[in-house]
Amino acid sequence: MPDATALDGELIVREAGEAGRIAFERLQNRLRRRRAGARQAATAAPAHYVAFDLLRHSGTVTTHWPYHQRRTTLETLFRQQRLTAPWALCPATTDPVGTCGRVGRRLPPPGFLVHRNSDQDVCRWTSDRS
Repeated sequence: MPDATALDGELIVREAGEAGRIAFERLQNRLRRRRAGARQAATAAPAHYVAFDLLRHSGTVTTHWPYHQRRTTLETLFRQQRLTAPWALCPATTDPVGTCGRVGRRLPPPGFLVHRNSDQDVCRWTSDRS
């Protein structure tokens, strides 16, 4: 990761035996462990960092950039750095069809992107202004 780069994301631990479900309790359990117990918990429940936004890139504050520019730069950063597990890039789409699947709402105005974290079944509309 380049110096002076800051990501917005979330540290997660997945549920054992359940395809991809997040287990917040397992993360809390890991935080309380020390020494050998911490190593054992890390092996049993590895943590992953899911990034969803780029706040600073190589010393440049990016929060005033349009979202699509931050997202493109974040995707490029993941490719250039060859980031893989435990790093993960949160999925995002401009196609509202099939996203979340739980609540139907009117389509957002042009220029909005659907930001989806499929691990938590959370969706939010992200404007280029945010």
